[in-house]
Amino acid sequence: MDFFQEMNILEFMDKFKDEDSCKAYLAEYKWKDGFSCPRCGCTEHHQSKDPYLRRCKKCYHSESVTAGTIFHKVKFPLRKAFTMVYMISTTNKSLSSNQFAKTLQINKDTAWLFSQKIKHAMQNQSIVVNDCEKH
Repeated sequence: MDFFQEMNILEFMDKFKDEDSCKAYLAEYKWKDGFSCPRCGCTEHHQSKDPYLRRCKKCYHSESVTAGTIFHKVKFPLRKAFTMVYMISTTNKSLSSNQFAKTLQINKDTAWLFSQKIKHAMQNQSIVVNDCEKH
């Protein structure tokens, strides 16, 4: 989460201006050491039309850029999820799920659940990988 603390809100908004920029960041972070299939361990993948998807050459398992991360199965736009991470990691005070829901126009329960994922990831000092969701 230190990455987000190094930038101000305007830098954050410029860097993560749309869904694609969020996915590009995740892809760079997740596969910085190369692809490794979570099912069979193969390090080779097929090229895909979707640059944020890897399909294993050995077992054909497909993995999206959000799989195995705190962003996996998020029910709202990735940019809003990144914004929640930014807000939680850069503010000294605790924000309520009602505040997140209103600010980001998402469901209150969804905001609460995702904020719990973020806080868990912060405790484990891991911005992307959530141990509970590894395959």
